[in-house]
Amino acid sequence: MMTTSLPLNASCIVGRVSRRAFIRQLPSLSFGAFAATSSSAVPAMEALRATAAGSNGAAAPLELQVLPNPVWVERIHERNRLSFDLGIRSHDNSEWELSFIGLRIYDGSKTIYLNGLDLGGGAVGSIQTLGETHVPPGGYLFLFNPFPPLDPRMPLQHLRCSLFLTAGSRSVTLAADIHPMVYRQKNRFRVPLQGRLFLSNGHDYYSSHRRRDLYRPILRQLGFPMTNSNRYAQDFMLVDEMGAAFRGGSANSRDYFGFGRLPFPTPVRNEDYFGFGAPILALGEGRIVAPRRDLQDNLPLQYLGFPPDMEKADRMLSWGNYIIIDHGYGEYFVLAHCQQGSVTVKRDDTVKRGQGIARIGSSGAAAYPHLHCHLVNGPDPTLAEGMPVNFSDFNLVLGSGTVRVSNDCPDTGDFLIA
Repeated sequence: MMTTSLPLNASCIVGRVSRRAFIRQLPSLSFGAFAATSSSAVPAMEALRATAAGSNGAAAPLELQVLPNPVWVERIHERNRLSFDLGIRSHDNSEWELSFIGLRIYDGSKTIYLNGLDLGGGAVGSIQTLGETHVPPGGYLFLFNPFPPLDPRMPLQHLRCSLFLTAGSRSVTLAADIHPMVYRQKNRFRVPLQGRLFLSNGHDYYSSHRRRDLYRPILRQLGFPMTNSNRYAQDFMLVDEMGAAFRGGSANSRDYFGFGRLPFPTPVRNEDYFGFGAPILALGEGRIVAPRRDLQDNLPLQYLGFPPDMEKADRMLSWGNYIIIDHGYGEYFVLAHCQQGSVTVKRDDTVKRGQGIARIGSSGAAAYPHLHCHLVNGPDPTLAEGMPVNFSDFNLVLGSGTVRVSNDCPDTGDFLIA
């Protein structure tokens, strides 16, 4: 479960603490000037907010929101990763600027880890490591957890994330207590393809799956909830022994940052991709919740997006032809961008682990043939939240050799053999 706290000191709202003073005090701050408020049974798709009133009873100028709830601990390549978002909303007419984010980890009452990202300090000319830091009047700033993966031996029962913002001579500190939970996967899943694979887009900090701004007004207009079902998604491509994703290529095929034809320079035909039409396999036993097979495949690099009215009418449109499988215990897998007409299962069919159920295509929001897959906590992925997932029994390619993996999640850029 998660608890959130109010801004640390009501006087901060009117500007009693400078950023430098805040940073100097960071190692000794208890972060507890206000008692944390406990959350009771909160649905997993809801977020918790930290708000406060000023010393004169006025509403706080800023509100901090942490998404999702709960925050899951994900282990990838023997490192613990925390995927959570921080939303800051402004309730006044000031221009607020975020200048510091701090992360503290507790073991009981003892601090065992302390890290901070100073966005306004450092040497003159320092390269900034965070994008937007500005909260416009009455607007918002949406951020992702910017801190690196952590040692798996470190207890992660209690974290506190604190943010320091200024508006002219005013300053405010927002803080949220986070109690991550280790997700205990109920099913054992295989990789849904067979052969040599490249994970072209996972869900690391830089992935498009991860970087979904849940505060964007267009998402509210389209009716999407404050969830990210793609939070732990993967895009798989089939490649050859050299790591290339397709045969031949056209005269305008280009070298991508010195990677040769790996895998972004693209041929004109989908059929030139090694993966196009390759079998998609059921990850485990389950029941088909929803299949779709009618959408055309995009030609390579021809997908230009869907008009908002189309996405509003069909919120599953981006996934193209898809299969949703109920594996029981609240775990549902989405397999997307299937080849037109290749889905062979029907609603309520039961499938076995390793059974062929469709073929790789490029339908929906796909710029090239690949398989998009992700685990969610409900049958409708437009409403559900993404869940961490590990795959069993694959070989991770490391140099000229491979390492057998019994239970792990591949990361963006990995090559593997399934």
